[in-house]
Amino acid sequence: VNKTYGEPMGFTTKSDLPAVQTDASAEINSQNNIVTIRGTITDTKGCEITESGVMFGTSPDSGLKEKSPNQSGLPGVITCYIGQLDPGKTYYYRVYAKSSAGIGYGKTYSFTMPAVLPTIKSRPSVVFDPVTWKANFSAEIISDGGAEISEFGFRLKLNNGWKHFPSYTINDSKVFTLELEGHEQIPFGYNEVEAYVTNTVGTATMAVSGVGFLTPSIAQVNASLDNTLVTVSSA
Repeated sequence: VNKTYGEPMGFTTKSDLPAVQTDASAEINSQNNIVTIRGTITDTKGCEITESGVMFGTSPDSGLKEKSPNQSGLPGVITCYIGQLDPGKTYYYRVYAKSSAGIGYGKTYSFTMPAVLPTIKSRPSVVFDPVTWKANFSAEIISDGGAEISEFGFRLKLNNGWKHFPSYTINDSKVFTLELEGHEQIPFGYNEVEAYVTNTVGTATMAVSGVGFLTPSIAQVNASLDNTLVTVSSA
């Protein structure tokens, strides 16, 4: 019986892949929003390592698609830096090493970025109408800081300190508003105003454009009222 054979082909087994180990603890620098991931290439299996680093993402099930390269510069050592991460969010990571045989992966671990103060868009606005003695305030929340927001609104600086006025109106764009009216809520003179947002970490504030607003004085208001008086005499 004649037998015909094809061309010999090679194949790679898992034992040929580089062996790598992921450090279980990530070094989190929340002030600079940078996380350091470390690992070790424990065995190259006799092949040159052409690439190594860390793969990471927010879900271990959908795959860790983001990459950060190895920056250690030392043989067998993996050191990677990840930045621009969202506060309060959990990330999953594992180191890897690539050779001609394929890619070897380390074990997957996770870390959670610490929550921070909320972020308010620069220069909230205030519009004061001296005729109706109404003030309308508006501000925008850029980020909740990775924690639940418990209160937001505006505060006016009076002689005895800050007086807070919570807002209960916010739209889908995270813009919240407030309307104050009358001399009890809006005192005479200069009113320094700040928007504030509170989460579980603390309270963030942002001064309104121009820092505040100036109302007419009591004398100016009284003079205006006097000018509107009309005297009617009988014939």
